[in-house]
Amino acid sequence: MVKTGKDKLKDTHHTPKKHKNQHEVDRFFNKKHSTLSFAGSNPSAYEEDTEMSEDGDSDRESSTAQTTTYEDSDACHISRAFLKKCLAQALSPVLKELSDIKMDVKHIGNRVDELENVHAALLSHSTVTQQAVVSQQEHLNAAFLQLEDQEKRNRRKNIRLRGIPESVTPEALKAAAVSIFTDLLGVERASQVVIERIHRALRPKPAPGEPPRNVVCGLLSFVDTAALLQKARDSQGIYYDKCITTNVKSCFSKMSQQARRILKPLTDILRDRHIPYRWLYPFGLSVMINGKPLMVRQPADLQKIWTVLQVNPLDIPSWLPVHLPTSFPELPPSDGWSLQTKVKSPRRTPT
Repeated sequence: MVKTGKDKLKDTHHTPKKHKNQHEVDRFFNKKHSTLSFAGSNPSAYEEDTEMSEDGDSDRESSTAQTTTYEDSDACHISRAFLKKCLAQALSPVLKELSDIKMDVKHIGNRVDELENVHAALLSHSTVTQQAVVSQQEHLNAAFLQLEDQEKRNRRKNIRLRGIPESVTPEALKAAAVSIFTDLLGVERASQVVIERIHRALRPKPAPGEPPRNVVCGLLSFVDTAALLQKARDSQGIYYDKCITTNVKSCFSKMSQQARRILKPLTDILRDRHIPYRWLYPFGLSVMINGKPLMVRQPADLQKIWTVLQVNPLDIPSWLPVHLPTSFPELPPSDGWSLQTKVKSPRRTPT
């Protein structure tokens, strides 16, 4: 009865007779046992020990192993053409995506260039429009001031009488005016004053208890008007019918009255400090401060007055007929844009 390999392994220590190659068998099993003891923790060690055991075999086994190794290397041989083909297949979708991305970036760059050009054109157009509007505003204001000056020249010979009761009829207005002129200039000088027309101010009749309407007198000569105004400023009071106080004022246009009303806070400060000033034609204000004349024609000229007077600037609106409600917004700068450039990668030198 022939025992199998397993029976031999079991009965090895019971067999007193040893084979002539028993030392090689013992060495094989010893290495096999030591390899299996730590193969679970380091599988590569098992392979190394196996190779070392195989190196101790016969030449025939060595030649057979070499033949097998040569056959395996031939089966796993990878050519350069095969690598190129695999890389080309793997990189083909990536290159396609990169090409699409490149086209998208180029398209976005073109759109950005167009947007920058349109933005620059809009900024240029807005700047030109703003300058044109400011220039037109200045020209319109100059034209309105000239028209206002012509209207004031037509009114320069007129005077306004305030305080004449509404009970005085239109036919008696001329006699009332002559009585006031006589009180101011005297009988002889008042007799030389020629009244061309006289009437009430063109507005509805006031209700009882309200101030009466002004009486407008159109004189023939401006000299008479200037004399009456000078006497009215120097007199302590003007009376009509010996009990009613009246005032003699210049006849201004509506625009001049509104502008003077707007500049009243400034004129009040000048009066309090006893600083002389006078009105200009076309409309303006001339102020003499420390022997230096300052003229106010536009709202921007007020800053000089506040600086010289050393007072906090007052909130005085514009009195010009044409003015913008708000200033133009500040436009962003259009310079500093760079053109699209192509960035070249550095040249690679072979290693």
